Amino acid sequence: VARGGIRARDWRLRAVAAHRAFVARRLSPGGAADLLAMSVFVDAFEAAEERP
Repeated sequence: VARGGIRARDWRLRAVAAHRAFVARRLSPGGAADLLAMSVFVDAFEAAEERP
């Protein structure tokens, strides 16, 4: 965000570089996002069960 996101002139080059870095390291940002979303859901679900 500090670098301008998609409004920066070189946003596409930086996005491709990030993609290649993830692939080279066999990282899946989508998988990480899914895990985070599920963790937040489970936390909220457990908090709701604890309420009287």
